[in-house]
Amino acid sequence: MDKSSLVQALKLAKPALGVSTLIAGVDCFFFDKNKVTAYNGSLAIVSDLGFDFPVTGWINGNTFFKLLNELGNDVSLSVSGHGENRTLLVKSGSTRAQFPALALNGALFNPTASSSRDTILPRSALFLNGIKKCMFSLSSKGINTDEAGIHLFIEDDNCELFATNGATTSKYSFSISGAGEDVDRIPKRYSTLLPAPFCEQLSFLFSELLSCPDEVAISTGEDQHIRAIFPKTSLYSSFYATNAQTQVKVRFESAVMDTPVVPVPKGLVDAIHRAEIVIGDNPLEINYGQQLNLQATGGAGVGHIEETMESRYQADGQIRTKAKHLGKVLSSCAAIGFTDEYILLEGADKSFSHIIHGE
Repeated sequence: MDKSSLVQALKLAKPALGVSTLIAGVDCFFFDKNKVTAYNGSLAIVSDLGFDFPVTGWINGNTFFKLLNELGNDVSLSVSGHGENRTLLVKSGSTRAQFPALALNGALFNPTASSSRDTILPRSALFLNGIKKCMFSLSSKGINTDEAGIHLFIEDDNCELFATNGATTSKYSFSISGAGEDVDRIPKRYSTLLPAPFCEQLSFLFSELLSCPDEVAISTGEDQHIRAIFPKTSLYSSFYATNAQTQVKVRFESAVMDTPVVPVPKGLVDAIHRAEIVIGDNPLEINYGQQLNLQATGGAGVGHIEETMESRYQADGQIRTKAKHLGKVLSSCAAIGFTDEYILLEGADKSFSHIIHGE
C-alpha cells in the first residue's frame, strides 16, 4: 500500500467530515473498495484511493488521518473479525493501532447519475480563478447569510461572479468562449447563487489537484445538488435554487462607474502589511488626495503606526476601514480609487475588481 496516496485521498475528502456525534457516520470516512467518502449532511467528497481498502465501513475520520500522518511510510492495513465486530489493524514499525469499522446500514451518501436536464456551468481555469478571487469576500464571521455564496450571472458570452460579506465585495468576469469552455452546453442566460461551502471546496480541490474538473453542473431533479467532477475526486453539495442578487451586481457596477482610479502608489502594499501587523482587527484610517496618509492604532499596549506617500488622487477625503486581507488583495491589483464610503481596487488583468467598504 502506498501511504502517500492514502493520505492524499483522505486530505481531499477531509473537508467534508462532520463534527456531530448525534448522527452516526458523519464524522467518519466511509471506505468501499477503492473509494473513500466524507459526508457531513450537505457536502460530500468522494476520492479515489488507488487501491482496494481492506474493509468496507466507517472509520473515525480525524483520528485516522492524524495517526497516518505521524506514522512512517511502512504502513500496512488489515482487518480482523466479522460482521459488526470488524476491526481495522494499522501497523507501522513498532506501532500497532486498532480502529472499529462501523457497519451502518448502507452508505450515508449515494451520488445520483447525471441527467440531460442538468444545468452545465463553466469549468475552466478562468472560472475557478474567479471563484478563488471572490472567496476574499466570503471569509468573515459577520457574513450576511442571505448572500452567503457567489452570485453567478451568464449573459451570452460573458460570465460574471460577485461575492459580498457586507465588509467587502468582489467581482470577476471573463469571456466564456475565450476560456475554452464548451459553449454549446452552457446556457446563454442563467443566474444563481453558488453555495459558499461548495465554492470553498471547489477552490481547495483546484489548488490541490492542479487541474480543472471535467464537469461542473447543477441537478435540479429529485436530488437537488451542485457537483464538480475531477478525474479522481468528486465534490457534491446540497443545492437550493436561490436567485442571484441583482442588487449586488448593480451596486458594484455603479461604484466602478462613479469612482476614478490611479495606479497603486509605490510602497502602499508594504505599508498596508505593516499596518495589519500593528492593528489586527482595529480600523485603519486613510487620508487621500495629493498624498496618502495611513494611520492605525492597535489594541491597548500595542502601539500606533503612520505612513505617508505620494498618490496625486483626483479628490480629497478620508475613510476608515478594516485592513484585514487588504494587503493580500492589493498585491494582485494595479489601480486604486477612494470615496468616503469605500476603497475600489482593480486587478492587473481587468478581470477582477474589489471593494472594501468603510465603517
